[in-house]
Formats: sequence, structure tokens, C-alpha cells
Amino acid sequence: MSKMKNKLMVFFLALFVLLNGVSIFLFLNHKQTVAQYDHLLDRFLLLNDISQISQNTYDSMNSFLLHKTQDDLTDFYTYRRQLKEKQRDLKKTIMNNHNYIPVKNYEVMIGSLIEETDVTIGLFMSEQIESYPARQAESLKLLSFLQDQTLHLLNEELTQFQSYYLEMSGRNQNMEYMGFALFSATLFMVLLFSLLFSNNITRPIQQLTNAAHEIAIGKLDGEEIIYHKKDELGFLTATFNKMRRDVIDLFTQIQEKSEQEQLIKEMELKSLQSQINPHFLFNTLNTIGKLAYIEGSEKVNHLIMALSKLLRYNLSKLEKPVKLKDELQTVQDYFFIQKTRFGERVHFNLLVNEDCLDLEIPILTLQPIVENAFIHGIESLEDGGTIKIEGHTEENDVIIKIMDNGVGMNEETKNSFFNNSEKRKQTGTGHSTGLGLENVIRRLQLFYHRKDIFLIESEIGNGTIVELRLPKGGS
Repeated sequence: MSKMKNKLMVFFLALFVLLNGVSIFLFLNHKQTVAQYDHLLDRFLLLNDISQISQNTYDSMNSFLLHKTQDDLTDFYTYRRQLKEKQRDLKKTIMNNHNYIPVKNYEVMIGSLIEETDVTIGLFMSEQIESYPARQAESLKLLSFLQDQTLHLLNEELTQFQSYYLEMSGRNQNMEYMGFALFSATLFMVLLFSLLFSNNITRPIQQLTNAAHEIAIGKLDGEEIIYHKKDELGFLTATFNKMRRDVIDLFTQIQEKSEQEQLIKEMELKSLQSQINPHFLFNTLNTIGKLAYIEGSEKVNHLIMALSKLLRYNLSKLEKPVKLKDELQTVQDYFFIQKTRFGERVHFNLLVNEDCLDLEIPILTLQPIVENAFIHGIESLEDGGTIKIEGHTEENDVIIKIMDNGVGMNEETKNSFFNNSEKRKQTGTGHSTGLGLENVIRRLQLFYHRKDIFLIESEIGNGTIVELRLPKGGS
């Protein structure tokens, strides 16, 4: 399940990244807004702290001048240090290009206040009674200016904050809309991807289910499932398609084998019932009797041996294929018997190349064809009846032709041999096998798994040519 597992991992990873990406974007935007608010608040707090600490610095100085206690002096230096720190914070917290001059003046005022309070404390501690009151008054004046400037800066900050607040409110509203849009788009994409991904999994599974149901009810000729992706479902689909093709092939083979077995049973039954056909056997034995009466025993013995071999061959196992040379030998035995009976009225020619003789064919293939040519073709001729068998190779096939110069047949009779639905009446008169051409044709088609294996050319009065096109490789 590696490929399908990878797809699932990629899908959920993409979903995780997408959702978290939206969350991180909204979080960072919110963090930036909060940072800007904090910065504005720090500016307000710094100005407020400077105002309070400067007041505390001046008050602690006055208290020391009145009471001369060490605690007041300690408080003064503490507030003085804090005010100095706040003075340094002005540059990084409040000062910018827009307020550089007023903030710079404000910074100078703070420095002047610190300086005047230091001088006042120094004069007081050196007991210059006549000098420090003027410095004390100057410190108070600087404190007043400082407080006024603080209020002025606070007012400017509030004015700036008001415009900034309106801008931030608009931005926040836009971010809300953007966040909602991103969430909606993300939800839509997740639903779309989920639908597509689930369809990619469920659709071939549903197709496999439907195809399996068709096979279960016996419908084997359904269309193959098309799935081009090379994953587990692709492997399963390809395997299922191959399995269905194999089932169809197996079913076809079973049908063909069943039909072949039926034909073999038919052959066996006819072999038992008709192989020793009374009319054929009577004529043969009558001929043997005449020869025994007229001639010596050698030719009679030859005729009896030919008949024995013919009957033995016809009674052999019908399900096993034989070589072409065995079929030709049986045909020669059959024609020897007929030649003995009809004399010079009939002739037989055999011209088959040696490279064809080892070809395997179904048993009793040529003999029924030759018998049919003899009985229905040349038997009625008074003189010159000829049956010729030729064989040669042609590319990957062996071509066998059985030709006679008999009475021929019409198109209807010729076509009836290939019509399985039309059961031609078989009288079996004169046949040693009792098998018709339909049986031979169908057995050849089943044996070689081909339809284009049997051809008949015939015209009334111009004889008949039966052509067999047999694959070299056999069945």
C-alpha cells in the first residue's frame, strides 16, 4: 500500500499546511496589530512617567531643602536617575521624523530640569543660602514648562492615535473579511480535494464491485475497467481485468472441450453403430467372396488385411491426435478396398510432401472427406472417377487438398456443411465411419482454435475441391 499511503500522507500534509498557513497568517497579522498598539501605549506611558517622575524629582528636592533628611536626598537621587533613564528612552520610543524638533526640545528641558535641581541641591549643601532660592525658582519654572510640553506631546500623540485608530479599525475589518474569505476558500478547497481524492478511490472500487457482480450473475463479456494510475488500485484493476479475461478464456475452453467431447462421443457412438456399416461390410465381404472364388488367396489376404487395418484404426481411441502419415495410410487402405471393388472405374493419386507427414491432426479427419468424395462424387461415374490428395507447406500452414472429378454440389449443399444449426440428414450409406463433414469441420475448428480452416470449392458437374489449412504448430 505504499503508493496509496503516500497519496494519503501528501493529502493530509497539504491539508495540514493549508489550514496552519491560514492560521499562522492571521496570527502574525494579529500579533503585528497588537505590537503597534503596544508601541502607542508605550509612548503614552513614557510621557506620563516623565511627567510624574519630574514632579517627584522637584518635590523630593523641596522636601530635602525643608527638612534636610537623608531619606529625602535618597529619594531625590532615585527620581533623578529614573528621569535620566526616561530621557534616554525618548529617542527610541517617541522621536521620529515628524516630531523630531518638539521631542528634542522636550529632551533638552528634561536635561535642564535635572541640571537645575542638581545645582540647587549643591548650593544648598554648600550652605550658599543666598544663591539656591533662585535656582529653586528656576527649577520650578522648568518643571512648569516641562509639564506643559508633556501635555502638548500627549495631545499630539492622541491626535495621531485617533487617525491611527481609524486606520487600524479599517485594517482589522479588512482582515476579518480576508480571514473569512481565506477560511471559506480553504474550506472549499478541502471539500473539493476531499471529493476528488475520495472519488479517485471509490470510483474504481465501485467499478470493480459492479464488474464482480456481473461475473457473479454470469455476465462475462462486460467492458474492461479503465484505470491508468500505477498504484495499488491500478494493480488491483489490472489483475481483475486479467482474471476476467482468464475466466472468459477458461469458460471458452470448457465450452470447446465440452463440444469436442460431445463430438468424440458422437464419433464413438457412430463408430460402434455405423463403423461396421452393414451395406459397406456386405459389399466388401461380397467382393472378398468373389475374389476367393475366382483368384488365389494372396490378393484375398491383402484385401482382408486392408479391411482389418481400416476397422482397427476406426475403433482406436478417438480423443488422441494422430500424424498425417497415419491418416494417409488409412485412406490408402480404404481406397485399396474400393479399388478392388470397382476396378478401373476409380483411380486414386497421392502427392503429399514429406515435410507435411509429421503434422498432428484429429483422428478420422481425411477418411470421412475421402469417403464423401467417393460416395457422393465419383461412385456414380461409369469410368474415370479420380480422387487426388495433395499436400504442401505454405508459410506457417500445411495445405491439404482432397480433389475429385465427380458430380459436384450446389451452393446450398456446400453451405450446409458450415451451418451448425442445420442438421443435415446422415444416412451413412456406404460410409465406414458414419461421420459427416460437419463433424470433421467442427472438430478441426476446436482442435486448432480457428474458423478459417476448411474450404469447399464445387460446381455441379465439375467436381469438388476440399482444402484444409492446418497450422504447423498443431493445437
